[in-house]
Amino acid sequence: MKNILYISFILLFISCNTKAQKLEIFQDSTTQLYGIKLNNKIITKASYIAIDKFTSCGIARGTHSTDGYHYINKKGKKLDIIPFVEGYEPDKFKEGYARFKLNNKIGFINECGIIKIEAKYELALPFKNGFSIVRKNFKEKKLTPEVIKFIGGKYGAIDQNGNLIIPFEYDYISLFDENKIAIAKKGDKKIKINSKGEVTK
Repeated sequence: MKNILYISFILLFISCNTKAQKLEIFQDSTTQLYGIKLNNKIITKASYIAIDKFTSCGIARGTHSTDGYHYINKKGKKLDIIPFVEGYEPDKFKEGYARFKLNNKIGFINECGIIKIEAKYELALPFKNGFSIVRKNFKEKKLTPEVIKFIGGKYGAIDQNGNLIIPFEYDYISLFDENKIAIAKKGDKKIKINSKGEVTK
């Protein structure tokens, strides 16, 4: 028993004194592009227009000079997940979730790059106060090559488990506030609803 405790102590001591791996994003002074170094060794060459700060779980948004937008891990490997792009940049993490796109539908990943909500929504807003506003059966109108206006359709809301807490029956739903109250609209009538879809004052 004493030998086991002694070995455990030695292993813990070695672990605690092992030099932590140093991960850094660097910029090439000639090309102005970014890459990744691990313990001062280049593991991803400078070929990115931008690399975001890594999440605590170890992934980052990257904008590659030729391959476009994607997520990368701390080894510089691309994840097989296509970020949702709005305007000129891939989706940021909000409340631990970011949107991704698959087969022209939107879903959500967590900060580890794990799919938490399957890609099944035509349109979904970032999470705020625990909820995402989703929308379907709308029409798209291109204002510019990058800007699209969405017209009509029905609104609903999901929680962070992907449950549809508000069915697709409203013509508009605002983001939920910190009290979990949103403004909803049916036709010309505006009401306040809670996260259960109940009308409130």
